Amino acid sequence: MTNPHEALASLVRAQGHPAQLSGYVHLIFGVGEPAPVRWVTCCDQAALQALRGGDSVVCFQPAATVLLAMHQAPLTELMDDATWQAVAADALLEMAGREQVALAQTLWDATPPDLPATFAERRLQLFRPPVIGGDLATMIELVEIVMAVQGGRPVNEARFRRSSLLSSWRALSDKTETQLSAVLQRNLMLQSQYVTLGESAHGPEALQVNRILGRLEVEQRELTIAIMGQSRLS
Repeated sequence: MTNPHEALASLVRAQGHPAQLSGYVHLIFGVGEPAPVRWVTCCDQAALQALRGGDSVVCFQPAATVLLAMHQAPLTELMDDATWQAVAADALLEMAGREQVALAQTLWDATPPDLPATFAERRLQLFRPPVIGGDLATMIELVEIVMAVQGGRPVNEARFRRSSLLSSWRALSDKTETQLSAVLQRNLMLQSQYVTLGESAHGPEALQVNRILGRLEVEQRELTIAIMGQSRLS
């Protein structure tokens, strides 16, 4: 039986691409103009099948692949947990270590590792283009939460900031209904203030106001669900 990696290398050579694929992931494009990224994988067999099926497959260095892919859609929709763990997570962590994020650009300064995956997915929507923002650390944590559920494994705490490891969704959701309602009221007050601020904001300031409003709306939904849970318990 032909080794998938050797078969893939042979097909790539025939297409005029570099034959040395070791250490790379495969970027599989769909149909369109410009062609969208459909899947990112470190699986040679998947790339081989895509090539044989007529798809365009390009090989990048891991960091470059992740940068290109994350402009198309959340990484949770473009790769599986195996590729995330093998390549993408480390590439992003390296980039995040070099990134200097101003406090004003940071949507969340902490992500509870026990945040429900459905909440993490919703938070990730705020990082879709054209607003990706500078906070790679938050993106890594949110993707890790979702990927851990998809892969049926515990979250890797090495991918979380110290501030995140000190936070807990369970501690927040276990507050009384009265306490949660107070937090929700503060959230709604902040939303009202930012809506007013947004009416006179322009350019980058308006963009940042919209980002913060998006965060507050997401948190409002999370708090509402937590309050409903407490109501059922009482």
